Amino acid sequence: MTATGKVYAGIRDQRTNEAQNFLWTELGNHPGYPLLSQPCGVSVNGHGQNNSPIKFSVLTTTGQVRETTCAARTNTHPATLVCADANNPAVLNPWMPVTLQPAPGAVNGGI
Repeated sequence: MTATGKVYAGIRDQRTNEAQNFLWTELGNHPGYPLLSQPCGVSVNGHGQNNSPIKFSVLTTTGQVRETTCAARTNTHPATLVCADANNPAVLNPWMPVTLQPAPGAVNGGI
């Protein structure tokens, strides 16, 4: 995440012994990206196997958590991220609120 609240996802192909650069994808242009309350934290859930979903979550300054997904495309060289609908590549995967949202004092819970 940058100082301006933009979120980027990076992927680096490590299947060969040659040095690979990170390839970056901006996620802030996906529908539902929290514009009014800036992201202040980002988490990643995924391992990057071919076409497996990688979930990116943002925590906003108002305490909301939203999530979008991308897929690691490892059947190409270098590996890339695909963050669009599989049937319509022009439609980016949206940011959606997660269930449950954080709640003050929650332990393994939320609202």
